[in-house]
Amino acid sequence: MPGRAQDPLVVPDALWEHPETIRALRERDMGRLFHLLRQYAGASQTQIAIACGMTQGRVSETMKAGGRRIHTLEVFERIADGLGMPDSARLALGLAPRAHAPATEPPAPQDAPSAAEPASGLVDSLGVFAAAPGDRTAPDAARPFVPGADPEAGERLAHAARRPARLDAHAIAALSTMLAGQRRLEDRIGPAALVAPATAQLPLLAQMLREAPSAHRAALAEVVSEWATFAGWLHLATGRDETAKLLFRRAEELADEGSDGTLAATAVSFRGYLERLRGRPRAVVRWTAAALETPGSHPAQRAYDCIQLAQGHAALGDLEQMRRHLDRAAELAARTAEPPPSVYWYNEPFFHVQIGLAHLEARQYRQAADMIATGLAGMSPEQRAAQWVAEYDEALTVARDRA
Repeated sequence: MPGRAQDPLVVPDALWEHPETIRALRERDMGRLFHLLRQYAGASQTQIAIACGMTQGRVSETMKAGGRRIHTLEVFERIADGLGMPDSARLALGLAPRAHAPATEPPAPQDAPSAAEPASGLVDSLGVFAAAPGDRTAPDAARPFVPGADPEAGERLAHAARRPARLDAHAIAALSTMLAGQRRLEDRIGPAALVAPATAQLPLLAQMLREAPSAHRAALAEVVSEWATFAGWLHLATGRDETAKLLFRRAEELADEGSDGTLAATAVSFRGYLERLRGRPRAVVRWTAAALETPGSHPAQRAYDCIQLAQGHAALGDLEQMRRHLDRAAELAARTAEPPPSVYWYNEPFFHVQIGLAHLEARQYRQAADMIATGLAGMSPEQRAAQWVAEYDEALTVARDRA
């Protein structure tokens, strides 16, 4: 039964996973959400008003059929904070995750350069974190934070940000160029410096996607998918695994809305990579096998997925499967002249390092040391100096010590 007016509102954790709640959040239907709070949490209008910093009259108007809807980002933030929404609910509502305290010591950079990327409130019912419809308080996506960004591209983005319904192919290309610049910059300065600025662009990207003309929506969805994957990588590399998982999932959904199988496979493959970092080889195999079976994936992505599968099977002690997947990876890599831009780091030196990691999992230390050393020696100076390579240096030391 409804609680007394002054009692604090307690929302059951299970309510945030209820399908109706998720639908209400994705549609930004606060009236429906308030009804669900009343139905499942026994909340009164006064309790909801107190928790969310609203008047009881405003809550009542919102709950009426066809009543006043909420459109202001600041009010959505207040509701999310007042109700103690978990990050999964905040993301569904189109808000950034709650701020996480930074780790006292940043974790060692992870295993892949980033095709995966920062995360923040980028997802709504269409699989995107977004600002409220019509809200123009979101960060200015046209404000480039990549040194040397093209001013003309910035102007194009500023125009698209103000009028998403007029977005064109040139604006989408400018967004893709901006993203590529951020990813290359991360190789030079590391993920920590880019998490916040890259994340800040996501609400506006989602706003653009929501209002984009249908003729350009699929192409824009692919760019936002790649951006979300990059965001996921940045969060993963800075120790925010749960946010990274949410971003990879959204990236996968957005890639499916477009037509790029490689983007979808990359997002799923990163889930396998995350599980490898956690030391869960069965989960590595499960997620990576799904990535490998994604229709339309580029041979370079499939080659990497075969190697990651080999790593998972090696950790499980199945050396026959390891060898089978490494052989398949070699076949695919031989057919790959140049990887697509979204996975630009998938080259021969990188693959050599990954094969070395598979041998390391199999305790074949001499082969591991040889392959990792060959791969590191073949990397470009820019990639060799990247923070994410530190993991490989450590792996090489382990292999040599045990050889």
